Amino acid sequence: MQIIRKNFKILLIILVILGVVVIWEYSIYSSFREALYNSNVVLSHIFTICLFIFPLLLIITTLIGFKHFSKLGSFLYILSAIWFSLLIYLFIGSLLMTLYIWMNYYLHIQVSTNTVSVAIFAIASILVVYGVWNAFNIKIINKEIKSNSLKKNWVDKKIVLISDTHLGHMQRSRFSKKMIQLIKKENPDIVLHVGDIIDGPIFNYEKSFKYFETLNPPLGFFYVEGNHERYSQDYDSFRKAFPKNIVDMTNSIKIINDTQIIGASFNQNESAEEIKNRIKDLGYDTNIPSILLLHYPKNNISLADLGISLIASGHTHDGQFFPFNLILKSIYKSQSYGVTYTKENVAITTSGTGMTFIPMRIGTHSEIVVLKII
Repeated sequence: MQIIRKNFKILLIILVILGVVVIWEYSIYSSFREALYNSNVVLSHIFTICLFIFPLLLIITTLIGFKHFSKLGSFLYILSAIWFSLLIYLFIGSLLMTLYIWMNYYLHIQVSTNTVSVAIFAIASILVVYGVWNAFNIKIINKEIKSNSLKKNWVDKKIVLISDTHLGHMQRSRFSKKMIQLIKKENPDIVLHVGDIIDGPIFNYEKSFKYFETLNPPLGFFYVEGNHERYSQDYDSFRKAFPKNIVDMTNSIKIINDTQIIGASFNQNESAEEIKNRIKDLGYDTNIPSILLLHYPKNNISLADLGISLIASGHTHDGQFFPFNLILKSIYKSQSYGVTYTKENVAITTSGTGMTFIPMRIGTHSEIVVLKII
């Protein structure tokens, strides 16, 4: 019964997505087909065919990817995901086209709709190309954290924070190698990974994780699970291949450099009081400086009541790309990205090192955060 219910939910989500995409495609087709047809008939036909093929390909490769891995399947997924991102911007463009036609009716602007259509199509394409390039261009972000409780033990130490590497369809061994090389150049004393080390689809865990195994900072490499680890249909294989040098802190506490490193598992529906009680049950000591690894930042401000020195989170991707970054900021407020001070507590939410669903970042960046305690 549970399997039927789960599959029904997946089917319902797919149907909703297809419904939305059909609306988008009709709007895009109506707005751009004439302009493309007038400029290039072959291009117009190719565009029309792609409108129908790629969204279906995205859903098919996503479902297959959770059970089986292939380089072809991965390539087709990335291709269809990039096309999907183009659809998003073309849909926004179609709305702008409608607005332009309405304005032109009253203002008689001397620019043809064909010219406007081609311009919007070109801008959308350029944005997608830039977004894909930007997504794989990992940046080193240096941040200073003011913390009286951590200052004594960490003032001369370098903390590297990463999150949301999402190894799977889009990021695998080459991405891991690049990321680990960048971290090694920073020569950190400790590395913290705050969840979603994998994306969910099956891939070659051993090959991608081998670069993680070469990273051994003096004070250790610590990690807490996010939500995507549990999306995996091959969770046991993932855990078996998990790097031995990474300490999984999920629902546990360990004293490092006279500081409590605390790991709390992901729970999206958990209230602030529930997460507080869960941390207390782990043996949290208010008299010792502490760093909490918590993938989901929703309750970070409320957790200031516990007196935790530093809370490190991810999950949000900072919205990943426009316009979703603006929507996310309206939901998560100050916890969507960056550093927030509350009482004696400081919380940081990183935008993550990798991407999920679509390999694109516009208005955000993929990052490795280097923390200095002052």
